[in-house]
Amino acid sequence: MRQLETIVAKETELPKEVQGSFIQGRGFVTDPDIDKVIKALGSEKYTWRYFGGIAEDTQLPKETIQKALDWLKANDLVTETTGRQGKVWGLSPEGRSLLAAIVSAERNISA
Repeated sequence: MRQLETIVAKETELPKEVQGSFIQGRGFVTDPDIDKVIKALGSEKYTWRYFGGIAEDTQLPKETIQKALDWLKANDLVTETTGRQGKVWGLSPEGRSLLAAIVSAERNISA
Protein backbone atom coordinates (compact mmCIF):
# COMPACT_ATOMS: atom_id res chain seq x y z
CA MET A 1 0.00 0.00 0.00
CA ARG A 2 2.88 2.39 0.80
CA GLN A 3 4.18 1.84 -2.74
CA LEU A 4 0.93 3.12 -4.21
CA GLU A 5 0.93 6.10 -1.84
CA THR A 6 4.46 6.95 -3.00
CA ILE A 7 3.39 7.00 -6.65
CA VAL A 8 0.25 9.02 -5.96
CA ALA A 9 2.24 11.54 -3.88
CA LYS A 10 4.66 12.15 -6.75
CA GLU A 11 1.92 12.59 -9.31
CA THR A 12 -0.33 14.84 -7.21
CA GLU A 13 0.16 18.60 -7.16
CA LEU A 14 0.06 20.18 -3.72
CA PRO A 15 -2.84 22.58 -3.09
CA LYS A 16 -1.78 26.24 -3.35
CA GLU A 17 -2.37 26.81 0.35
CA VAL A 18 0.15 24.06 1.19
CA GLN A 19 2.81 25.02 -1.33
CA GLY A 20 5.58 27.09 0.16
CA SER A 21 4.54 26.44 3.74
CA PHE A 22 6.29 24.21 6.23
CA ILE A 23 5.09 20.70 6.95
CA GLN A 24 1.95 20.65 8.98
CA GLY A 25 2.17 18.25 11.91
CA ARG A 26 5.57 16.76 12.63
CA GLY A 27 8.62 18.96 12.25
CA PHE A 28 11.98 17.62 11.13
CA VAL A 29 15.47 18.98 11.45
CA THR A 30 17.65 17.74 8.63
CA ASP A 31 21.24 18.33 7.63
CA PRO A 32 22.60 19.24 4.17
CA ASP A 33 23.40 15.59 3.35
CA ILE A 34 19.86 14.43 4.13
CA ASP A 35 18.55 17.34 2.08
CA LYS A 36 20.65 16.20 -0.90
CA VAL A 37 19.27 12.66 -0.60
CA ILE A 38 15.70 13.96 -0.34
CA LYS A 39 16.21 16.12 -3.45
CA ALA A 40 17.68 13.15 -5.35
CA LEU A 41 14.68 11.03 -4.35
CA GLY A 42 12.37 13.87 -5.39
CA SER A 43 13.74 14.02 -8.92
CA GLU A 44 11.00 14.74 -11.45
CA LYS A 45 12.40 11.99 -13.70
CA TYR A 46 11.87 9.10 -11.29
CA THR A 47 9.40 7.83 -8.72
CA TRP A 48 11.78 5.09 -7.53
CA ARG A 49 15.55 5.48 -7.17
CA TYR A 50 18.28 2.87 -6.92
CA PHE A 51 21.16 3.51 -4.55
CA GLY A 52 23.53 4.11 -7.49
CA GLY A 53 21.30 6.85 -8.90
CA ILE A 54 21.10 8.57 -5.52
CA ALA A 55 24.89 8.34 -5.20
CA GLU A 56 25.40 9.78 -8.68
CA ASP A 57 23.05 12.72 -8.01
CA THR A 58 24.34 13.55 -4.55
CA GLN A 59 28.06 12.75 -4.89
CA LEU A 60 27.97 11.70 -1.22
CA PRO A 61 29.86 8.75 0.31
CA LYS A 62 27.89 5.49 0.36
CA GLU A 63 27.86 5.40 4.16
CA THR A 64 26.38 8.90 4.32
CA ILE A 65 23.65 8.00 1.83
CA GLN A 66 22.78 4.81 3.71
CA LYS A 67 22.62 6.70 7.01
CA ALA A 68 20.30 9.28 5.42
CA LEU A 69 18.07 6.56 3.90
CA ASP A 70 17.89 4.76 7.27
CA TRP A 71 16.86 8.01 9.00
CA LEU A 72 14.30 8.83 6.31
CA LYS A 73 12.83 5.33 6.51
CA ALA A 74 12.68 5.41 10.32
CA ASN A 75 10.70 8.66 10.06
CA ASP A 76 8.34 7.33 7.34
CA LEU A 77 9.66 9.82 4.81
CA VAL A 78 10.66 7.16 2.27
CA THR A 79 9.23 3.89 1.08
CA GLU A 80 11.61 1.05 0.35
CA THR A 81 10.76 -1.78 -2.01
CA THR A 82 12.47 -4.10 -4.46
CA GLY A 83 12.93 -3.24 -8.11
CA ARG A 84 14.28 -5.40 -10.93
CA GLN A 85 17.87 -4.75 -9.88
CA GLY A 86 17.55 -4.57 -6.10
CA LYS A 87 16.27 -2.15 -3.50
CA VAL A 88 14.63 1.09 -4.58
CA TRP A 89 13.48 4.07 -2.55
CA GLY A 90 10.80 6.67 -3.15
CA LEU A 91 9.52 9.61 -1.14
CA SER A 92 6.36 8.98 0.86
CA PRO A 93 3.65 11.67 0.93
CA GLU A 94 5.30 13.04 4.09
CA GLY A 95 8.68 12.96 2.35
CA ARG A 96 7.26 14.94 -0.58
CA SER A 97 5.99 17.55 1.89
CA LEU A 98 9.45 17.79 3.42
CA LEU A 99 10.97 18.14 -0.07
CA ALA A 100 8.58 21.02 -0.80
CA ALA A 101 9.59 22.70 2.47
CA ILE A 102 13.31 22.31 1.66
CA VAL A 103 12.90 23.73 -1.84
CA SER A 104 10.80 26.61 -0.52
CA ALA A 105 13.37 27.42 2.16
CA GLU A 106 16.17 27.41 -0.43
CA ARG A 107 14.18 29.77 -2.65
CA ASN A 108 13.62 32.13 0.29
CA ILE A 109 17.33 32.13 1.11
CA SER A 110 18.23 32.88 -2.52
CA ALA A 111 15.72 35.73 -2.77
